[in-house]
Amino acid sequence: MKSLFIAVLSCAPFTLAVSQTPADSVLTTHLREIAKNPNSSWAHYSLAELLLQRKHYSEALNEFRAALRGDKQPAWVQVWSYIHLGKIFAATGQRERAIQEFQQALATGDNTRGALDEAGSLLKAQLAQARGNASVATFPVGEPVALRDLPQWAKTFVSPTPLHQVEAVYSAEGQLAGLEGTVRVRAVIAEDGIPSGILVKESLGLGLDEQAVEAVKQWRFPRQPYPIPVNLNVDFTLPLKQSRWHLVKAQFQTPEGAARPVFSRVTYPRGSGLSETSLEQGRIVAAIRRSGAATILFDVNESGIPSNIRNANASHEVWGREAAALVRDWQFIPASKNGAATSVLCVLTLIWREKNLSPEGLREFIVPATAIQADSAPRPPQPGSQDATANPRAAKD
Repeated sequence: MKSLFIAVLSCAPFTLAVSQTPADSVLTTHLREIAKNPNSSWAHYSLAELLLQRKHYSEALNEFRAALRGDKQPAWVQVWSYIHLGKIFAATGQRERAIQEFQQALATGDNTRGALDEAGSLLKAQLAQARGNASVATFPVGEPVALRDLPQWAKTFVSPTPLHQVEAVYSAEGQLAGLEGTVRVRAVIAEDGIPSGILVKESLGLGLDEQAVEAVKQWRFPRQPYPIPVNLNVDFTLPLKQSRWHLVKAQFQTPEGAARPVFSRVTYPRGSGLSETSLEQGRIVAAIRRSGAATILFDVNESGIPSNIRNANASHEVWGREAAALVRDWQFIPASKNGAATSVLCVLTLIWREKNLSPEGLREFIVPATAIQADSAPRPPQPGSQDATANPRAAKD
């Protein structure tokens, strides 16, 4: 039967010339899905699970790896692929590689279907066997166990806490633009507690990514029995800005070979920062401790001025209109290519909430980037339409 699976994996079209069992039919279905969409993590993961059930470890390993390289949809495919890879390495006597995979699973922070508990218990068993601790090594592999119940030596593999944490310094442009939020980085904590291999997983831009990496290089953790991968948050907030408006994302669609625009003048209104016509909506949102959010698009023209401002996505039409009015007087050093200024699309996400907003509050309201795509093309104003930014602003609390 194994040779049949290998033949099916290597040939197309995906048909079986013999009578199929239900499992063979499922296998063929997964292969057809992969043929249609080779980047489907779900299809690779489903095929890998079936191969693992039949103990075709090498083929299953390849499919779990393919799932990790794919579109990572659904998101939990990532953590469970790492867990199954660890199980394969454990079953084939490759303990160190199994430990690495279980650590990778823990580093995702995704506890879908108890994944972190599963990874924690599996890691605990492997480490106990490596230490020759018979009383712990008999712990059933795969039996869920709460992370809080792990012994102290095993907890360090779950969530090491920095002993020394340097605060990231704002870049000049990031501070001028008022950009706030979190840069998420991935690092490996070595045995001596020093982070290395630092990579940005979720970017803020405007020089803040580089500042986050420089800060994490100076963090120090407890000593580790083994190198462990971790995900770290580096927060950037401006508590003294004294405005309810917060810029949480700034992106430019810069042509290849061009230098992007640079923020040169940015102003945030004090008080409510809303026009008279929007004050009532602001009072309602503030009273129920919610936020207004909007993603807007505009072209930074050859003079560095925002033009053709339009709303891409907003929690309410009020916030799209108010965000557009907010940025109309901002200025940029224009993008340039081959020494000549050029127009570039800018995408900004802003939220309206209390003035001193915590990093956790900033993380709550990020408008998905997918909402931008359908409305990203420049559009001329419609004849007779009112300018979206023609909205006098009131500075009332």
